[in-house]
Amino acid sequence: WLTIGFCNNALNDFSAINASALNMSEAQLNSYKAEVQTLRAWAYYNIFEIWGGSLPINNQVTSNIPPSADVDFDKGSKMVYDFIMEDLDASVDQLPVGSSGRMNQAMNRMLKARLLLNAEIFINEDKYDECAALNQEILNGDYGEYSLEADYRDVYGIDNMNASEVVFAFTNQVGQLEGGWMRGQPFYPYNINDYFASEQVGGWNCVILTPSKDNSASVLAGGSPQSFLDAP
Repeated sequence: WLTIGFCNNALNDFSAINASALNMSEAQLNSYKAEVQTLRAWAYYNIFEIWGGSLPINNQVTSNIPPSADVDFDKGSKMVYDFIMEDLDASVDQLPVGSSGRMNQAMNRMLKARLLLNAEIFINEDKYDECAALNQEILNGDYGEYSLEADYRDVYGIDNMNASEVVFAFTNQVGQLEGGWMRGQPFYPYNINDYFASEQVGGWNCVILTPSKDNSASVLAGGSPQSFLDAP
């Protein structure tokens, strides 16, 4: 909700900006707007997965607490689904291609593909063919060139901002609001603090998708690996 509020504030501020007065082209201003709009769609999707049609639709700067989109859960789900989809489709063409650490066209399309993939659950509509077609466009490079890394560890390495496999990631830097996101924290390795000296991240080692340290010292012949990247 905090992210959605910040996005609404930013979009409201953008509406009063004169691009030429800031030595900025209209295209650049529209690109910034598109990034914020896509970020709002991403934030909405995260809570939509949890709360569905009970969510309100809030795209204004207001201190009022809006009610659910509709008193009927299924109708509300369709309204929120359509709202997210409209944000994504309205912003994709103005987004950069292949940018790192920023909203980009491929990230926008992948989020739309996720909506389409789950449409049967969200709104009781079959969108699988549309989802498959959109994913094929992404694979074809229509929204930027991406490829699998020769070594999967490069995706999680210290220079992964340059990894060809990464479509979108929240950038992390010590001292620059580096951690604690609801969607990211559970996926960090348990010893993340050893690498980034961060006190903001808990030592969770539960739903990790990357190889983590083996506490039994039985993974490698020489004992436990020193890094989660060293585990097989």
